[in-house]
Amino acid sequence: MILSHPTFEKMIELEENKITVLAVENPVQLSSYLYEFKSQINGYDGGFSLFEDNEEIPLSAVDLIIDPFNLDLNSKEIINGVSYKIKSILNSEEYYLSTQELFSEISKFSFQVLGEIDYDLIGSEINIPSIIKLISPHYDNCNKNVLENVCQYLHISSKFTKTRIFSFVNLKTFLSHSQIEQLFKYVMYEKIQLFLFESSPYEHSEYLNETIIDSDLCEITLK
Repeated sequence: MILSHPTFEKMIELEENKITVLAVENPVQLSSYLYEFKSQINGYDGGFSLFEDNEEIPLSAVDLIIDPFNLDLNSKEIINGVSYKIKSILNSEEYYLSTQELFSEISKFSFQVLGEIDYDLIGSEINIPSIIKLISPHYDNCNKNVLENVCQYLHISSKFTKTRIFSFVNLKTFLSHSQIEQLFKYVMYEKIQLFLFESSPYEHSEYLNETIIDSDLCEITLK
């Protein structure tokens, strides 16, 4: 994938086997980029363009994460993705007969219970959506360290949402050097596309494809 902006001297290439970093040392410029990037993710116009094989990809495919302490494992998009997966499992050949038997037993039980009150009472139809609602699938937001939270969020969200790129802001502020290395190895193994906005460059790493815009707005590309 390629990310461009009118102010970039070169387009930024988001390679499959690299972590892409845009380090902007000028705080005013970094704020400007972030505001514009976030606005475009929310559907507004802006200067950023994302392409894959000459086809433009909307920035809504990017998950911009500013606060790594506030990652929602039970967002509507994630739970909808989980529910869709449950639905496909219940409809599968392996589970279909068991699912139909379950519907029959619950309907029979409901009829008996309601009949104890009034034979004219009826219940709602028992179907897959009602079973999923009964199960109420969700993730346990237990307290972990930042690295574990980030890895768990990336794993779940990449599995159950349409997010193509995960973008963090100043992530290395919250992680040690060894934790950063662990994160990079994890996303490379999971083939998760990571694009990092930073206010200062990283130390050289084999995992990085880094573009630096220094305090004088001069652009440097490191690979």
